[in-house]
Amino acid sequence: MKALTIILGALAIAPPANSQPITPANDGTGTTVTPQGNQFNIEGGTRNGANLFHSFDKFNVPTNKTANFLTTPDTQNILGRVTGGNASYINGLIQVLGGNSNLFLMNPAGIMFGQNATLNIPASFSVTTATGIGFDSKNFWFQAMGTNDYSNLVGNPSGYKFNVSNPGAIVNQGDLSLNPGENLTLLGGTVINTGELSTAGGNITIAAVEGGSVLRISQPGHILSLEVGTLDVTSLQNGEDIAGINPLSLATLLTGGEIAQATSVIVNANGDVVLTDSNTLVADTPGDAIVSGNIDVSTTSLSQQQGGSNPGNQVNVLGSRVALINTTIKADALNGGGTVLIGGDFQGNGIVPNSQQTFVNQNSFISADAITNGDGGRVIIWSNGITNFAGNISAKGGEISGDGGFVEVSGKEELIFNGNVNVSAAFGNPGTILLDPENVTVGEDNSEFSDTENTDSQTTENSDNSEPRETEGDNLEVASTENTDSDTTEIANNSEVSATENTDSQTTENSDNSEPTETETPIDPFAQDENADVTISAENLGELSGDVILLADNDITINEKIETDSSVELKAGRSININADIDTSVGNGNIDLFG
Repeated sequence: MKALTIILGALAIAPPANSQPITPANDGTGTTVTPQGNQFNIEGGTRNGANLFHSFDKFNVPTNKTANFLTTPDTQNILGRVTGGNASYINGLIQVLGGNSNLFLMNPAGIMFGQNATLNIPASFSVTTATGIGFDSKNFWFQAMGTNDYSNLVGNPSGYKFNVSNPGAIVNQGDLSLNPGENLTLLGGTVINTGELSTAGGNITIAAVEGGSVLRISQPGHILSLEVGTLDVTSLQNGEDIAGINPLSLATLLTGGEIAQATSVIVNANGDVVLTDSNTLVADTPGDAIVSGNIDVSTTSLSQQQGGSNPGNQVNVLGSRVALINTTIKADALNGGGTVLIGGDFQGNGIVPNSQQTFVNQNSFISADAITNGDGGRVIIWSNGITNFAGNISAKGGEISGDGGFVEVSGKEELIFNGNVNVSAAFGNPGTILLDPENVTVGEDNSEFSDTENTDSQTTENSDNSEPRETEGDNLEVASTENTDSDTTEIANNSEVSATENTDSQTTENSDNSEPTETETPIDPFAQDENADVTISAENLGELSGDVILLADNDITINEKIETDSSVELKAGRSININADIDTSVGNGNIDLFG
């Protein structure tokens, strides 16, 4: 499969015709907008303590235009809402001048960042389609519509509520970059990123939620710790006016605001949103987080590690359904790798919301390496249902010292694993790879969404597969596959999975980089073959340099030779069936059986 390249040269974003780009709401908040050449100075508003509130009827930033939020050194948070019912189209520069204020932008109708969108914000930036931002443990709300009692809105924001059935969408195709150590958050109903997101040593969160949800921020000022709950209307202290909130559909958001159609993201004749380079269907489903492009929180210098108020080196991609399509996520650091959570936390525990389906395609790469010293980082790929993983993960120890990191790739009900993971260490102990769903499919030959010709797109860092891997499942079977042509073909020929009814819409014929034809049916990354066999490929497990640990509630069956220079541990709730050798003779390892 050719790499998904978001080509946005043909894209132009402008606010709706015959309107001013940014206009204040006439609701008593006191926001003023003063045009000055290509810039719009935003002043006034309502202050309470260290918080400054703005209210806009419309908020758009056209190409080559700048929105200046003017602030003061004693202002900690600037919060702006858009009440007019129109989505915000941003294809210029948003900046904060006069202080180091965090900026929160809320528009429940929808928000789209074009290819030319950029930021100059000295602190953190949060953009959301929520209907309210909570304060004082959510007892008081800065509401997207209606009146607000600003005297109650003190301290840092502590939550978000989505009091609509279909929350608005957020689409980013621009380059949203913050200073080192800050928080960058995209929080909406459907969230799509095909652009660049970066804050060295900081935290980046993409979170998609369904209607009626409340997200709690357990650490003040930190979006990295999220807890999703059900909206309790009896707890609201203010009246809720949602009569004017009509979020745009994803297709309408993409085609509104005088957008010239981009070649890589289209709305087809059926109204479907499609990523054309991969012929991938993007459903307009609240709770879907679709990520392409690049996300970078890595730190490669001491100055980056020392900057910012919220250091963390963490990336979160969360939602009811999560997909990484040709994505690069970097959470490397000089003295210890960072953290990447895709679809949930370790074994589905913790307070972050868990996805029901998670998909990572073969051209996606996640790194959480320790660059110089320290241990490799922590990468979790999780879903409560089915996880499709064909990507590449690296969580290596430092080049001078440190152990390998920890990687979990799991689906609680089923795992389809065709990827590569590297948790090696140059001068330390290798790390751990945990696969622990109830049902496992690794290296399945009949994957429906595959591009067999693109073996040159594999990540060479992970080609030797020399890591320990730990798996846990309901019934586990280790078996060989036909993908023995090279060290990396275990993911080249088994990369993505789609619905079996879409087998006539494979994109392998596009190896010459041509665009998908109009007759092809877009492939749904979340469609699954529910009749897939439960198999773990020995190509993924054999010849490992670290410990091999397989855990199963029921049976473990070994049908292919496993070679390792360390230990092999098999734990099964019922029986262990060994039909091939387990060889630890090249090292000093042991073979332990518990059945």
